[in-house]
Amino acid sequence: MSTLETQYQNYLKVNPHSTLTYEEWLNQWKSIAAELIEHNSDWDVTLTDGLEDDFEYVRAKMENEGFHYCFRHYSDFEEIKDEKFHELRLAYLEAADALEKYIGDRLVF
Repeated sequence: MSTLETQYQNYLKVNPHSTLTYEEWLNQWKSIAAELIEHNSDWDVTLTDGLEDDFEYVRAKMENEGFHYCFRHYSDFEEIKDEKFHELRLAYLEAADALEKYIGDRLVF
């Protein structure tokens, strides 16, 4: 089963009343992805080679491992060469550290 087929199965689990076939769901997914890319001024189409597979892999790991664990403990995703991804990944980790410290500093033992 491909990653997209797995995503479709997960979609059906979350939306059990959906009547979308796999093909309809896939077309909807592609349409939404195309819209996002079209409206994202930071998107550089020269960087798209191979990124779909990379980001499908990251999405699957986020889903399987949990978002925070995925980025904190599972991997630093060195194989992904997208600079914006790593900029955002590091910013997320810094924000998580700051929040954890902020909460910890306010605890009274």
